[in-house]
Amino acid sequence: MTPEEAAEKVEIKHFTKQSLKIRGVVHVGANDGYEIQFYLAMGVEKVLAFEPLDSAFGELLHKYGEDDRVTLMQCALGDTPSESWLNVTQGDGMGSSFLREYSGPYTFIGKQSCPIVRFDSLGIDLSGYDTLVVDTQGMEMQVIRGFGHKLKAFDFLNIECSRVSLYEGGFSAQEVIDYLASQGFQQETPIQDHNDIMFRRRA
Repeated sequence: MTPEEAAEKVEIKHFTKQSLKIRGVVHVGANDGYEIQFYLAMGVEKVLAFEPLDSAFGELLHKYGEDDRVTLMQCALGDTPSESWLNVTQGDGMGSSFLREYSGPYTFIGKQSCPIVRFDSLGIDLSGYDTLVVDTQGMEMQVIRGFGHKLKAFDFLNIECSRVSLYEGGFSAQEVIDYLASQGFQQETPIQDHNDIMFRRRA
């Protein structure tokens, strides 16, 4: 697979198609790491992946536990440190959420207790990471706010958003856009009913 073919598999191709080089990706809500294979194949030098779900994190360890380019952390990110219940979906766990969905396709089969921490409390050096991907089933705003001043380390953001929040305690896409504008990021792709929105740090 060429770097160009790999980039087509992930949404951050929005940036590479503008001849912008992505050096390192922090992916929050990595699930089983499906996207990581494409990040590495397109030439990303290092990936930091967060995933709280036991079964999905086990898959991450199986696939990337011995890869020096990938750092794995089993915890959830947010803006208020706590221990909370993750509602777990059937199958591969995709769609698991800490928030209650108003309506949707997922069937929850159980709960898992998980720590939620602020990223800015972890003491992680973000040198070499220029891209943040957040896919956390309604917790995107909380995750972003938990980066605090460290959000300024990124040049590119890929944030899953919904025009109207799909979860109790979630935020609309416009609220996420307004917050990121206050942090120096420019929206580059339009709001859709439910899809990723790309942001770039303003010059």
